Formats: sequence, C-alpha cells, structure tokens
Amino acid sequence: MPIKAGEQSEEKIDNADTEAIAISYDLPSLPSAQHKAGLAGLLLLIDSMRRRRMGPLPEVSDKTPIGCTVTFTNESLQSILDELYDAENHEVSVKKRWKGSEPLRIEEVEVVSEETGKAKTEPRYIYETPGPRLAFLEALGLGGECGAWLKLRRDALWGTLRRIPKTREAYLDRVDGQPASRSGLARIWPELVKQKVAAARGRSRVVEVPSNLMIGAQAHNAERVKFSGPADQTVLLHFWQVACLVYVPQIIDRDGRANLERDSYVFAIPEVSHLAHFIDDFQHVLGELGPELVGYRPAKAIVSIPEEGGLDYMSLLLAGAQKQVERSAFFDCVSAVEVVCLKKKGNNIAMLSSHRLEPDSTMLREFEHLRLSYKSPLFRAHTIRNLVAGRPWFSGFADLAATRPAKLLMNHPGAPWTTRQLSREVGKKFRSLRNG
Repeated sequence: MPIKAGEQSEEKIDNADTEAIAISYDLPSLPSAQHKAGLAGLLLLIDSMRRRRMGPLPEVSDKTPIGCTVTFTNESLQSILDELYDAENHEVSVKKRWKGSEPLRIEEVEVVSEETGKAKTEPRYIYETPGPRLAFLEALGLGGECGAWLKLRRDALWGTLRRIPKTREAYLDRVDGQPASRSGLARIWPELVKQKVAAARGRSRVVEVPSNLMIGAQAHNAERVKFSGPADQTVLLHFWQVACLVYVPQIIDRDGRANLERDSYVFAIPEVSHLAHFIDDFQHVLGELGPELVGYRPAKAIVSIPEEGGLDYMSLLLAGAQKQVERSAFFDCVSAVEVVCLKKKGNNIAMLSSHRLEPDSTMLREFEHLRLSYKSPLFRAHTIRNLVAGRPWFSGFADLAATRPAKLLMNHPGAPWTTRQLSREVGKKFRSLRNG
C-alpha cells in the first residue's frame, strides 16, 4: 500500500543522513508529456547553468536517447530550483491605476481608434512588479532582441499557472535574495529522501500533484481520487516550462476585427522521445523565434487557433533536425506536441481547449505552405483546423458564410482588412490548385 505524503512512517527519517539520491529516468516510463518535457527541461536547465559556471549541479550519467540517471544532493537541488524560480522586479504599463498603489510614473502614449482611425493620447501608469527572470532561456539562445518572447513567457506564467499569489511565493523568495523555499519547494528534498527509505523497505510513496505544476491536475477528480504521484516523477513537473513554447490566440469578432484574446495563452508542450536530439533542436528553435512584433507581442507567437502553436513548434523542431546531416530519421525528437489553451475567468483559470498533435510530414509541409502564403486569420483558422482533422481544406466554409455578414466575406471596402483578405485568399487557393 502506498504511503501518502504527510503520513507518519514507522521511524523518524533524518534528511541529513542522506547525502545524495540517484534517480534513473527513462521516457517510456514517465506518465505524461509534461513529465517527459520536464526531464528534457531539467537537462536543458543544467546545461544552461553549466555554461555560466553556476553550481553546484546535479550529476547526469548513464545517458541514452531515452533516459539518464540524475544524482541530486540537497545543495544541487536547491541550486537548480533557485535558478528556475529566480525573479526580479519588472516595469509594467497599465491603463488604470492600481488600487492602493502609486505608479512609478505616468506616460502618455498615442493610440489609434479602431472605429475612426484617428490618433489620440492616453495615459499609461507604470508600476514595478515581480516576475520570473528566465535567465536560463537567454543562456540557451533566447535573448538580445527577443525580449518580447521573455515577456510573453512571464505574462503567461503569471497570468495562468502562477495566478494565485500563494503559488508565486518561491519567486518572491528570490526577489528578496533568499533561496526558493516556499510554494512547496522546501518539501521536495525531504520527500525524495522519504521515497528512497520507503523503497528500501519495499513500499511506495506518493505526493500531491498540484495544478500549478501539472496542467489539468485537481485536488481530486469526480470519483474523489486524488492527483498524486511518486516524488521522483513529480519533481520533473517543475521543469516542463523550460522546454515549452508559449503562443497568444487571435480572435475575429462579429464585425471582423482581429484582436488578441485577452488573458489567454497557448502552451505547446513536447512529448519528448529522444533527449539528446530534442535538446539540440530546442536550442535551434530558440534561435529562430525572431524579434518581429505585432503590437507588443512577438509576431510568430500569434496564432489563429491553438493547434497552430503545436504545428509551429513541430515545424521549428523539424527545421533544426534537418540542419544535422547525421540525423537519418525524419522526426525523432518528439512523438507528439500537446497544445493547451488557458484563460483567466474571474478568479479561476479555465482550460479552453486541449489537443495532442502527432508529427506528420505531409501535414507539416502543408502547414508551412499555409503559413508562408496566406495571411487572413479566418482563412488560416479554417484551413489549419481542417488540416489537423484530416478534412478537405474547404470543409466548413459554408458554415462560415452562413454565420458572417456578407460584406466580411466578399472583399467589401467597408470590411476590416483581416476579413477582406479572406475572399482574396480563397481565390488564391483555387488558382494554386488550377495551376498545379
């Protein structure tokens, strides 16, 4: 029978008696894509810290394409957690004053009205707020002119997984110059020690899996079964954020205007199948993201539907693999990419959608063609949705025509440019088919 965290064991366990814990991981034994991405993220974090000569670091040995052994000490575990949860104060610009807080300063910005097209000035209130530092991503290749990608990652973590103030406490420890210990981090090493002792006695031990570590986790499900797992696997869930990419969904309102979905973020989480190849390809991905902006968000981060984020991630990984001549397999670093769209609703974080996309050479070639050749968000959304579902590209356009005002579909001069593009790009698609 498993021992649950918090239960009394037969004997008092002294954490100081355990100097090191060696954990053997292999990808096929890990229960989810988030765990597998967590193992890859752990190795990426260790690699980024080694490049910067930081330490002490966990020892990684017995490396194979699908696994490795990681030896932790209390000190090396604390070192990587301090880097993962490192934080600093950042300036943010908001439209309204924060209640009970004075801004650092007030700036005037020029805003163009969507209705009249005229420019006007509005005040923006500048405040200082803590947020993740993410220096490990800069060390892996995301930095320089790509600061908007780092801001997007901070906003996504702060706006969803770490929305509740109590889940931010480990970051606040680091802002104060202290070791990251709150938000449950101080319990990780003792639980690993207890699991090791329980295993020596022929028993298993499980710990709670909180929702801020694993997307979709709950205190318990409808059958009152708790979300729990072994401590050595649960610790990996801290690190999947290193290996994911974050996107922003775009919506077209009833009047045809394109806007970014407020407080919504798309997480593309790789189901890693080859550790060494993924680590190489991921660093290529970071180098290819680019500094181009649409508003204040990275242009390549804006997706017409959440599934586009997963396809984009696989496309970037494939581009990295194809640059290595010794790689014989078409696509061997991931077996799938899980795509989850989260949105703040009131005081809760809702999962709007979840998809699992498996790599397919034909699908990725067609996606690359769509991305390079077509710009209309409506056209891209429908064709990508059909592509993922395996339907003909034109499937569903009749429903679109039946539910949208005619002027939005017929290149009408009074329609926004985002929808006026639709009729032109449908015609472009037919011409490309006619011309072969």
